[in-house]
Amino acid sequence: MCGTLGPMEAVSRPLLAAWFFAIGLAVSSGVMIYPIIRNSFPVRIVGTALTSLNFFVLMGAAVIQNLMGVIIDIYAHEKGGVTPDAFHAAFLMPIAGLAVAILLYLPVKEKM
Repeated sequence: MCGTLGPMEAVSRPLLAAWFFAIGLAVSSGVMIYPIIRNSFPVRIVGTALTSLNFFVLMGAAVIQNLMGVIIDIYAHEKGGVTPDAFHAAFLMPIAGLAVAILLYLPVKEKM
């Protein structure tokens, strides 16, 4: 995601396609959170924990996309149109959220 904030604007289309393919491979690791959640909670509430995970993943995406739209709209009104700077600012929000999530996850210990 950081690569879309400037340098990738000057990259050729085939290289850009390869970049997005690599991103697709990298984010496929998001599925690993399910067994981690499964092992982090007692069996009697695993269903509730996984349901909560699904809820927050979907609601998080919906809320973040709307907030990114608000940021782009604010930039559009300030600059008289949508500029690349608006998208750069909008994409900084999920990047910051990802950084916070990584910091919050660091103290989690895997149970065997």
